[in-house]
Amino acid sequence: MSISGPLPQLTPPQAPPLYDYPLWYERAFSWRRPRWEAARLLDFARPHAQRPLQQVIELYAGPAVHGPHLQALGLQYVGVDCNPQMLARARGRGMTMVEGDALAPRRLGHCDLLLCLLGSLVVANGRELQRHLRQTARMVRPGGIYLLEWCVQGGEPAILHDHWKRRRADYWLEVDFCSIPDVHGEHYTERLLLQGEDAEGPIRLCQRQRGWMVTPAALRRLCGAASPWECLGSWDRWDPDRPLSDEQAGQRPMTVLRRRREDPC
Repeated sequence: MSISGPLPQLTPPQAPPLYDYPLWYERAFSWRRPRWEAARLLDFARPHAQRPLQQVIELYAGPAVHGPHLQALGLQYVGVDCNPQMLARARGRGMTMVEGDALAPRRLGHCDLLLCLLGSLVVANGRELQRHLRQTARMVRPGGIYLLEWCVQGGEPAILHDHWKRRRADYWLEVDFCSIPDVHGEHYTERLLLQGEDAEGPIRLCQRQRGWMVTPAALRRLCGAASPWECLGSWDRWDPDRPLSDEQAGQRPMTVLRRRREDPC
């Protein structure tokens, strides 16, 4: 539904943050296919890369569900997150993790492939995104790739709503998601509310965030000749054969940036 007239308000419910509960976070997004997605990430990156892809860093890695599968495909994996519970969960599955600010990462070493998945890049404005791009450019070797999933959105600003349920032998859950743009179409507010129950009892969790809408046109402007990045485009539904135009919103769009060989900084 496109913007028209006053928008409904998202009142944050009185519930703990979902991101502090890694197990329930994984359950909430268990429709993801980490093994398949890990291989697909390389399908996107390798044709555009101008160097071998050997080392990968994932920003906002959370529980690092893709890490084991990327390692099985021959890459050295490092995840970055600032949440202690998520770091513990990821390290419990044997992943190398670094505690830090993924928006302005520092002293993480270098990689050939950088990942930011599930719309995890949330910035306040274009200046903050520009700082992020310059900071991440110091991490990625020339010719390397930065993949952003669901972080860049084309088409007209629109209200998004989704609802899903899952029932397993040891738990059930119900998730309600809503994303509402402001009246100017420049920022959005997202809220995800989870209700569920397992052997430890019922639970109610919430995730809420507000950010600047990163459009394809805005990203291309920031990736101009003076940028260390070049924007190669966006694709729909994790499909390299389905390129998106600026007027198409797509589903879970994948955006590909490549580190320039000549650093203009």
